[in-house]
Amino acid sequence: MKARWRISAQTWQNIHHLLQKQWSPERISGWLRTNQRHPVSDEWIYQHVLQDKRSQGTLYRHLRCQRRRRKRYGMYSCRGHLRNRVGEQR
Repeated sequence: MKARWRISAQTWQNIHHLLQKQWSPERISGWLRTNQRHPVSDEWIYQHVLQDKRSQGTLYRHLRCQRRRRKRYGMYSCRGHLRNRVGEQR
């Protein structure tokens, strides 16, 4: 049995159109929730744009922020250390 898509093709076409108008995924998500009654989270839209980019698409060019989004994990090793600290001499 094939998995069914929760979001219709027409909704994705609306999302593509709004992205090309330079709308942010957060704004699109809110607009769809209030006007179209199709709840699509902004994270789903970002994931769709990334998938489109991996398949040589151009939707990512319409995002406002062109920087790479990533979470940083495991950066606690630098906490509490003073750089160029001169130690006590006893």
